[in-house]
Amino acid sequence: MKRFEAQLLACALVLLAASGPVYGQAEFVVGSIIKNFELPQTDKNTGQLKMKIMGKEAIVMSPNRIQLKKLEIDLYKQGAIETRIFSAQCDYWHKEKRLTSSDTVTVKHPRLEVTADTMSWDLNSSVGTFKENVRVVIQRGEELVP
Repeated sequence: MKRFEAQLLACALVLLAASGPVYGQAEFVVGSIIKNFELPQTDKNTGQLKMKIMGKEAIVMSPNRIQLKKLEIDLYKQGAIETRIFSAQCDYWHKEKRLTSSDTVTVKHPRLEVTADTMSWDLNSSVGTFKENVRVVIQRGEELVP
């Protein structure tokens, strides 16, 4: 049971995108590894799934930095996946509530796909900056056809 609790707490620490500050949270030992994690985030008012964060591995690099490998984030709208975000490797910066990646990042949405070599994503404001070899493919919607 302790291993499950440690994994659950580590996953909560990995990304706090849908919640405010966590008071009195445990600190993890540098070098701790959490494998095959999945962290669903629900709307506090409706209980509906908003986001699911998954990864192959999370490694605690410092009290402020967790390295995430094979990160996948599914963003939901009305119970269905609307947007998917993929990164082979990125870092979660706990104090700043920020994700950074120097590895290719892909964002897939029904209307567009964005890829970039680097990314910085502020979890507080939900604003991301993509740099280096940024490619945006926009799907033309039927309502836009003359």
